[in-house]
Amino acid sequence: MSWSALLQTAITGTAHSEIAESVKEVLALEGAPDEGDAQARLLDAAIFFRYREKFATQASVYTEALPDSSPPPRQYERSALRLFYRLLQPELHPLLLQWLQAGKPFPEALLPELLDLCTKNNHSKLWQALKKQLQESTMALIRQNPQWHSLLKKEDKAPYDYHTIVPKLQELALDCIGWHPDNYFDIKLPELSKQSSNEALLFLAGEKRKGSNKKEADFILFRLFAHIPPDWWVQTYERDAATLLEMHRKHPKQQEIFFGWMQATINFSDADWAPVLFLEMQSRYPETPIVLHRHRTSAERARAYSPYILNIDHWKDQLFQNIVPLMTREDFEQVMEPWFSHWQEQIYPKNLFFRLLKNYPKTWSLTFSRRIIHVIQSLMSQKSPDSPYTELLTPASFCLPPEMIEELRNEWGGFKTHNWEYWESHIEQMMDTLLLRRQLIRLSNQMLPQND
Repeated sequence: MSWSALLQTAITGTAHSEIAESVKEVLALEGAPDEGDAQARLLDAAIFFRYREKFATQASVYTEALPDSSPPPRQYERSALRLFYRLLQPELHPLLLQWLQAGKPFPEALLPELLDLCTKNNHSKLWQALKKQLQESTMALIRQNPQWHSLLKKEDKAPYDYHTIVPKLQELALDCIGWHPDNYFDIKLPELSKQSSNEALLFLAGEKRKGSNKKEADFILFRLFAHIPPDWWVQTYERDAATLLEMHRKHPKQQEIFFGWMQATINFSDADWAPVLFLEMQSRYPETPIVLHRHRTSAERARAYSPYILNIDHWKDQLFQNIVPLMTREDFEQVMEPWFSHWQEQIYPKNLFFRLLKNYPKTWSLTFSRRIIHVIQSLMSQKSPDSPYTELLTPASFCLPPEMIEELRNEWGGFKTHNWEYWESHIEQMMDTLLLRRQLIRLSNQMLPQND
C-alpha cells in the first residue's frame, strides 16, 4: 500500500481525489470493510495498514472520520514543484529550513518525501518548522504511519516553561550571591538536605545528570545561572554582559557560571548576549591549526570529554547550533570584522571565526558580501580548490544577497586566475544555489496575494 497515495488523498480530500486503486486492492485483499463513504474507507486504509498484522483475525470497525481538508490545498505550477523538490537535496537543506521557519507553505504533493526526510535524518528543527503548517487531516494520517509516528513521540511532553519558576530562583540568587573583594560574585549556596524546604534549591538539584562526577553544589550553581534570564543579571548588578563575563574569568567557579549563562541565553533566546558569548568563547577556548584532536595532550583530551558542565566541545556545538542564530546581522558582521585583517591564518575547520562564518544562517549585507567575494578571489589566486577553502563557498551560496547575482556574473566573467579551471565547477554550484534562492523569493512574492 502506498502511504504517499494515502496522504495525497487525505490532503486533497475525497471530494477531489479518488482513493488509489492500489489502496482499494490491498483493502479488498486483506478483508477490510468495503462499506461506507470514501472518508470512512480512507480511515480504514490508514489504520488497517498499521494494525493489519495485529488484528488479522479480527473484524475492523472504525467509526471516526478523518477531518476534511480545509482550507483546500494550494495549487502549484510544475515549475514551482521542481524548485521545491530541489530543496529536498541534502546540500540544500539549510534553504529548506529557512523557507519553513519563515512560515512559507510547502507543496502537499511533496509532503511524503519531506516527512521521510524529517524521520530518517532526525531533522528536529525541520519537523518543528513543518508541523506548524500541517492541517489536522494530515496530522491524523501521520499518527497512523509507524515510521512518521516517531515524529510525534515527543509531542505529548509539554516543553518546560522556564518562566514559571523564575521568581523563586531570583530570590535564591539574591540570597546567596554577593560581591567578593576581588570584584566578582561571592557565591554561598545553602546546604541541600532531604529535609530542605527551599523549593527553588530542590528544583535545581532535582535533575542532576547521571554519571556526572561534579559535586552537587557545582551542578546546582550551573542550573541556577541557566534558569535565570541573562538580562536579569545585567539589570540587577548594573553591568553589561561583556563586563560580567570579564569580571568572572578568574572566578573559582568560572566555568559553571559561563556555561550557565550560555544555557540561559539559549533558554531565553537572548540576542544581546549572543555576540558577547561568542567572543568570550573565542577568548577562553581558542582553537589553533596545530592542536587537532589526534594531537591533543592528555590534559586536553580529558577536558574535551569531561563531565557535562565542563565539556568544552559540547558547548562549542551549542554555541553554533543555538546561540549564533540569535545574532543580528549587524552584530555578526561586527564580530567578524577582525577576521578580515588576518583571514589567511584563520581558514581551517576548527577556527571559531571560520565556523561562525560557515554557520551564520542569515543574509549578509552587500558590503560584507563584497568583502567575502574578495577573500574568495584571493583564495582562488593562491590555493587549489581543496577543503577547507571550498567550504567558504557554501555559506556564500546561502548568505549572499540574491540581488547580487548579476553583479557576480560580471565579477566572475572578468576574473582570471591560473587555477580557474579547478575552481569553476565550485563557483557554478554557488551561483546555481544563488539563482535558486532568487527564484524562491519571486515565488514567495507571487504567493502573497493568496496568503492574504
